[in-house]
Amino acid sequence: MSTARKGKVARLPTQIRDQVNLRLRDNVAYPKIIEFLDDNGCRGFNEMNISNWRNGGYKEWETKQLWIEKMRNAHKILTGNKGPKSEEENFSLAASLLFHLLTEVNVAHLGDNLGSKPDTYLKAVNCLARLSEAALDAQKLRHLIAQQKTLMPFLLGLNRSKSD
Repeated sequence: MSTARKGKVARLPTQIRDQVNLRLRDNVAYPKIIEFLDDNGCRGFNEMNISNWRNGGYKEWETKQLWIEKMRNAHKILTGNKGPKSEEENFSLAASLLFHLLTEVNVAHLGDNLGSKPDTYLKAVNCLARLSEAALDAQKLRHLIAQQKTLMPFLLGLNRSKSD
C-alpha cells in the first residue's frame, strides 16, 4: 500500500471514516454522505473531498476488506468442523495466500524494502516454490496409491492361484 493518506476524509476518526466507506460501497450519493458528515460534527466537506477519497483511500479500504474476507474464509477452511479435505487443499490455500501477498507488493517501494531486508521477499518467493513442489509431491503420491490399489486385486489373485 502507499504512504498514509493526508486528505480531509483520511483525517476523520476511524469510526466516521468507516461509515463513509460503507456509504460509498452502498453507492450513496455524495450530498447524502456530506449530510451524514455534517450531522456528525464534521463540517466543511464537499463533493470533491468525497470523490478524491473514493478514488484513493476508499479503494485501499475496499482491498483491505476483500483481504479480510479471504482470511476469514481461509480460517473457516482450516478450523471448520470438517477441516481441509486433503494436504493438497492446505498447500493450495497456503500458496494462494502467499501468491496474493507477493502480488500485493508495492513495486514503487520494492527497491527501498529490498535494500533494507532483501532476504524477506526472496524467502517468500522460495516458500511459494516449496509449497508448489510439496503440492506436486502430494499429487504424485495420490496417483501412486491409486495405481497400487488397482494392482492389489491382481496381485492377490496371483497369490491365491499359486496356493491352490
